[in-house]
Amino acid sequence: MQQESKWGNLDINKSYIGISPFFEKWVKLFEYHLRKREVEDSHLGDERVLILSPPTDPGIILLAESNRKGETIFLCPTDRIEAIAYGYVRKKKTDNVNMVLSNLEQAGFDSGYFDIVFANCYFDFCPHEEVMRSIRKINDILKKGGLLFSVHMDIPCGWLGKLWSGIFQYVPAISRGCHPVEIDDFLINEYTIIKNIRESRYGFPLRYLMAMRR
Repeated sequence: MQQESKWGNLDINKSYIGISPFFEKWVKLFEYHLRKREVEDSHLGDERVLILSPPTDPGIILLAESNRKGETIFLCPTDRIEAIAYGYVRKKKTDNVNMVLSNLEQAGFDSGYFDIVFANCYFDFCPHEEVMRSIRKINDILKKGGLLFSVHMDIPCGWLGKLWSGIFQYVPAISRGCHPVEIDDFLINEYTIIKNIRESRYGFPLRYLMAMRR
């Protein structure tokens, strides 16, 4: 997954590996309240769940522990990401996460297999050309009436948000390719958007999205 753009050469797998040492701290500082909101809004308990996120996202643990009677799958696009995720989950002593080694496009899940898909810090690390393809794949594996959640970097509007966006664009050592993204238009035909909330934490622009597959 690569794209040359003003954000550099985007490769989600390299990005996930690069941010893994500090991503847990980032989420707890900026986004953990939104992971908690996902648990509340999804009413987890005994669902089939797919998580698309960096391998050290504390949301993996939170969502899996909230879905103890269900099946929680974390998708690992590479061996290295799988190893990082396995080490992280083992460190947190969680036994309710199943690792599947595959990228999203080639994952062999049946149509309508999942009740819920959580895409946290996923679309904002995807090259823009991959966003629509990823959503099409999610459309296939998410059952009708199923829920799609996404937490991602929003299009900035205030000066602080634009400052964050500028830092992320011009200092790739910090952003690792994370970029603002808007996915609403990609969901119009297949989803009913339930929640679409702009958030800001320390000025960082975030979007919390909850949509139901029609």
